[in-house]
Amino acid sequence: MSGWALVVNGSTQDSAMVTVLRWLPVATGAITVAAGFFLLSLPVPEDPEDFFLPDDADGELERTDGK
Repeated sequence: MSGWALVVNGSTQDSAMVTVLRWLPVATGAITVAAGFFLLSLPVPEDPEDFFLPDDADGELERTDGK
């Protein structure tokens, strides 16, 4: 069942909780699409290790090696 079908077939007699639950699939989908566009807009680093290590990881590694 489509989220829009739940919203379009709503009744004016529905309680506030039922109305919120009817809009939940539509709002979840909109938030998911917005999050996807946000993630697509992030810059991609040239070095794959930059995905997992923070900017100062080299300094931390040097300190843990006892240097």
